[in-house]
This record gives sequence, C-alpha cells and structure tokens, in this order.
Amino acid sequence: AMIINWIIVCFYYEISADKASEPFRQTIMSGNNCESDRSNDQADVTISHTKLGAISGKVPVKSEIDIDTTSIADNDYFYSTSTGSDGQLIAIISFCVRSDFGEIMYIDSNGSSTTTSITFSMVKFSVAIDLEIGFESANVSVVEKEAGLVEDESSIVTNLSACPCDIDDGMNCYSTDNAKTYTQNDLLEVCVYDPSEVANIIGFKNAYLEQNGIKSLIVDDDGKPSSIASIVSVGTPKAALSARIVSIFFDDTNIPVTMTGYAIIGFATFRKLSSY
Repeated sequence: AMIINWIIVCFYYEISADKASEPFRQTIMSGNNCESDRSNDQADVTISHTKLGAISGKVPVKSEIDIDTTSIADNDYFYSTSTGSDGQLIAIISFCVRSDFGEIMYIDSNGSSTTTSITFSMVKFSVAIDLEIGFESANVSVVEKEAGLVEDESSIVTNLSACPCDIDDGMNCYSTDNAKTYTQNDLLEVCVYDPSEVANIIGFKNAYLEQNGIKSLIVDDDGKPSSIASIVSVGTPKAALSARIVSIFFDDTNIPVTMTGYAIIGFATFRKLSSY
C-alpha cells in the first residue's frame, strides 16, 4: 500500500515588478475568522514562498503549503471529522494563510515605534479527505476571507471643519446617508476647510491615522507626506489628505479610525496653525 506522509497545496500571487523588492510575508492562521497566528506553535502545517521571474510587468509568487499527515490528526487547531453524504468518515483540515505586503512604521498604544504591512490578504483553505480511501484522495477548497470594515470618524476643532470626502468627485463630503465604509488598503480621504471661506489651507503637519492609541504617520513635522499618503489642493479654502488604511487598523474593526493633525492656514499677511 502507498503511504502518503504529506499533502502539498500550491497557489500563486502576482506582484507588480516595480514593487517586487517590497517585504512579503506569509503566516499560517487558525479559527473560524482566521484570527489566531499558529506559525510559531505548531509544525503540522507550514508555508514557504518563492518569487519567480517577471512576466509582462508582474512577478509571480509561488506559495507552497505542506501538511504533515502523520501528525495532523492530533492538531485541534486544524483537524476535525464529519460524516460524508454516503455515511463515510471525512477528515477536514482547515487553516488560513495571511499574506502581508510592504512595510511602514506606526506608533503603538505604548508610544513605541514598530512596523506593520501596507496591505494583506487572508485566504481560508479546507482540505476534505475520505478516510476510507486515505490521504491520497483529497479535495481542496479555497475562500478569500474579508479583511473587515472600518468606519472613518472626523472631528471639528476651533474654526476648521473636517469631513470624509471624495477627492475625485469635487471634494464633496460624504453625508450620513451615503457614509462610506472601508476595507484594508483603501484610501481614506479627509477634506479640511474653513467654513467661513476667509482662509486658505496651505499645508499640513503632524497628521496621523489613529485607533485606540495606535498611530500611523501621514504627514511629518516638516509637512512631508509619508509613502502611503498624499496632499491635495493646498492653497485653496478646502484641501485634502489621502492615506491608505494599513493592516494594523484591522485587528479590531469595531473601533473607528480617526485622522488627526494640524493644518497651516494662510491669510494675506500671516499664517497660523489650527488642529482638525
């Protein structure tokens, strides 16, 4: 009889060739919502990846998942059994693969600088095995998990107003009726303006995305946007900040993300700082 000690599952990502040097990490996760990192406390399901040669401006990344069938049945994180349609015993091996791309600094709730990925994807795998036949008969299904939603929140301070807006649609603010929700790597666009229209927004500084003490820098103290942010329409009564919502803000999607910072207001004879 043939003894199968491993099941190998392969899948592929594509990365733009000009971004191929960015960090790319993959992690084995467990749980119904792929919430638990199991990469360091088990050896029954492991993953490795290889970046291949560029094709038409894209770099394929081959990911290979190895499942050790000699020990997987003892792993409660991934292994369960059920009864098939014909009454046969079916083994189910379920796990998730989180793939993180890119890297950026943020400030955690303790005030320390650390890193997070710019974007990630989560894919759930289920391997069904007819135990009456053996591990050589396995069906694999794949489901891409939602990364979650985050709702934006803006605040009004002193004489400035701020609102989530659509830069490509005349910088119009979203209303309560058409409030937007976001998924990871989406652009959060916030317009800042003087309701009296007597001042121009000529710049920003010390701007962050924040969530429960976690901060991601958008614009530094010198007014320079980070690699995931941009500034639009400065020198007008209504300017905007645009920033990608990175992975760290999806650890708890029940807590809103807030954009805070300072706008530099220009007048005919002077300028001043105002927070928003």
